[in-house]
Amino acid sequence: MQPVALYVGSFDPVTNGHIDVVRHAAKLASRLVIAIGVHPGKTPLFSAERRSVQRGAIATIALFKPTDGREYEHLEVDAKGRIQRMRLIKTRNPLAYNDYPAAPAPDEPPPVDWYMYPGIMVMEPAIFDLIPKTPPWALFAGLYGPMVANRLPVFGYVHRGFFRTVDDLKAYQSLHHEFASSPPQFLHLHLPLSP
Repeated sequence: MQPVALYVGSFDPVTNGHIDVVRHAAKLASRLVIAIGVHPGKTPLFSAERRSVQRGAIATIALFKPTDGREYEHLEVDAKGRIQRMRLIKTRNPLAYNDYPAAPAPDEPPPVDWYMYPGIMVMEPAIFDLIPKTPPWALFAGLYGPMVANRLPVFGYVHRGFFRTVDDLKAYQSLHHEFASSPPQFLHLHLPLSP
């Protein structure tokens, strides 16, 4: 059994050195977990983290708009980027959701759009007080869903970077082969950042 590799950092900004470490670690381990944290002594470069702090968010979740027409878990967002509702898949056949909150508040305007979650989030230390005390618990159904249902400040931002859905071993192996033969270029890292 090959080891699992853990790579922890703020990745703010992502550099060619980070990408090189990921490329080499992927060859040494059967699984690579990349943990993105916030360095308390570092001024954030990316606007998503900066905006998260300015809005008073407990958590800010990256959002991605799928273009393949498949059903995914939905994060419904208002015009200010606040996540109003999470629709988490309960069953796929037949398709059914668990909704957080179960119904929208009567005084809330309808959501502007829905997105899915590509795996990036910014969390404030206050979130530790909200983590369920007894395991096991799911990140979305056990933590974020109840936060959204209780109208806590959970925001989203549209992620412009690289994203690929990997639902099974075949898709993972295909993506792994693609990365090994032609690593992604991460062109979004060269775009100017808005303040």
